Amino acid sequence: MIDGLGRLMWGTPRRAAATATAVAVLLLWATATFPEITAFARWILVGSPIAVLAAAFPNHTKQVAARVLGRLAAASQRIELEAIRQDLEGTLGLAVTRVTAGWPGGAVCDVRIDFIRSGADVERLPDGSLVVGVASHIHRTRNLVAAAWGWARHAVVPDARPFLDRDVSEGLDFVIARSVLHEVGGEAGAEFLRSIWSPAVAGRKRLREITNRLQRVEEHKLLGPIAISEFLELSPRMGARFPSDELFDETARFVDYLFELAVRPPGKDVGDLANFGGNVIRCRVVMVARPEVYSIKGPTPYRRAVDWAIERAYHSVYLLAAGRNSDLLMEVLEPLRVDPRVRAIKEFQSSRTATTGRVLDQVVAYVAVAVHYRVGFGQRPLVAVGPGPAREMSHVRSGRRVG
Repeated sequence: MIDGLGRLMWGTPRRAAATATAVAVLLLWATATFPEITAFARWILVGSPIAVLAAAFPNHTKQVAARVLGRLAAASQRIELEAIRQDLEGTLGLAVTRVTAGWPGGAVCDVRIDFIRSGADVERLPDGSLVVGVASHIHRTRNLVAAAWGWARHAVVPDARPFLDRDVSEGLDFVIARSVLHEVGGEAGAEFLRSIWSPAVAGRKRLREITNRLQRVEEHKLLGPIAISEFLELSPRMGARFPSDELFDETARFVDYLFELAVRPPGKDVGDLANFGGNVIRCRVVMVARPEVYSIKGPTPYRRAVDWAIERAYHSVYLLAAGRNSDLLMEVLEPLRVDPRVRAIKEFQSSRTATTGRVLDQVVAYVAVAVHYRVGFGQRPLVAVGPGPAREMSHVRSGRRVG
């Protein structure tokens, strides 16, 4: 009856809506023009036409209200998703930057999050894409843990993963994700241990041991400059060869080697830990001595140590210095920068906490050796060193490069 009366007084719903809108605009102008009208009176004057319209056409009003609320709900959902995306990218991006500050370039990919909204979006995903379920913004900690865990597994040295021992690869994921979430906050780190790490290592003693060893290597800031640098070179060094059990075992032994290097007592001579001579990973570590020792021996012993590694076809030489020794390290590197046998020199700076509690600035210099192997039929492998990146293998009359 009210609906019919409304039609008789106002006409069609569309015409009535136009009339009510016009009246509301007119009254709004009037209230703005005459400031003596109180705020309450303004709301009454402007809202009256809309209230009359709703009373005259209740069913049509419900339809319009439903559509408006539906659009508001859709808009709020998109706003929430965008807020979650910006929060995850910003928070994790900052944490990743801090954790990987002393790492070689190309080791990690940036944190980027996109939402899948339709089946067409799923079809357009490239092979190897990672899909992570994201909860409401209320569950921020859960979202941070899921995103950090997914990023660590798929965005850190991805080309090296097929060549790594399984437990080494998983342990690397645990250590990196844990480090990133530690930068985010204690609650996220605790949730990662409870929901991901503890179930994964249950009954897997070797995985726990390798994870703990990698953690100690990271604490001494050797994970990025040495371990990641060597892992990045695995794929180029292997060439067309497939991964093997021997290589898996070698990567696990390399983690053990770095662990022993990290936990050695301060000031103790490196000794047998100076060299790791595997088939694919061949590197030497040189510790630059204290200033009082350097003043007696000078840079000559350290340069001889580098020469020793180059002459024996080691792929990499790492020179480490902390605190005041960093300036001495630069002096050792000076002639190597123009040495034709050196392919490249990269310096990684970081800070670590010593056993005494002091925070030390540490520099790790990565000296990449220009090593070429030549193998002929019925011959033993010959080693050709230098003259650096200018040399092309096409200049070699016989033989082929295998490493």
